[in-house]
Amino acid sequence: MNTFTAELLEKVATGSAISEADALQILQAQGSGFTWLMAGAQQLKETHCGTAVDLCSIINAKSGRCAENCAFCAQSAHHQSQTEVYPLKSVAEIVAGARQA
Repeated sequence: MNTFTAELLEKVATGSAISEADALQILQAQGSGFTWLMAGAQQLKETHCGTAVDLCSIINAKSGRCAENCAFCAQSAHHQSQTEVYPLKSVAEIVAGARQA
């Protein structure tokens, strides 16, 4: 681990705020310096949050041709996606999907 990353990890681990200069150095990191920062971030995550992963699952209750124009959503009628189109699912279908999730 490089010196900058080790010092940064020590600051964060002890609850100290990083400086503006530290933040700029993080943003400008490239190559192995960037790799060391990512490894340090992973180490902090594992120390404070563990290695478990929480999953979230949703059921799509209605699909396709939505009138909203959300840039991130393929279901919008404003986009040329090949999204499956179906009306609002029944309560029984939604509950079954929730149980499966």
